[in-house]
Amino acid sequence: MRRLILVIFTLSVLCLFHACKKSDDSNPGNSDSIIGTWELRISYGGQGGQTTYRPGNGTIYNFQAGAYRLFSKGWPIKKGTYKIVRDSSLSGLTDRIVYDNEYNAIRIFEKVSNNRLLLVIDGFDAPSAEYARISR
Repeated sequence: MRRLILVIFTLSVLCLFHACKKSDDSNPGNSDSIIGTWELRISYGGQGGQTTYRPGNGTIYNFQAGAYRLFSKGWPIKKGTYKIVRDSSLSGLTDRIVYDNEYNAIRIFEKVSNNRLLLVIDGFDAPSAEYARISR
């Protein structure tokens, strides 16, 4: 019985170390990094449905290490700081983006995959947006 408990404990610790592996979002060469310039391609608005945007629409996020800028129609509208933290959402444990140290703000989760950035507000039928990487 002790041997079984020891084996289960060892496997649990190994799984924990594997799950806690830190992603390297500070490396701009990483295709799964948020660092870079992103342009809006699709917005999902709950009951409002889906809206597709053409390249060159000017709704752009620029993320650098710890700093962001947001542009609308090419004009700067907001800038500040951000952090990526692990947090629980309706879909499980995932990466949350915290703008300007506002941990009590609406929770927005991010996922980068295949040069696409998905920003999702944590809620049932909540709005979300998909951005395409336009530069690193």
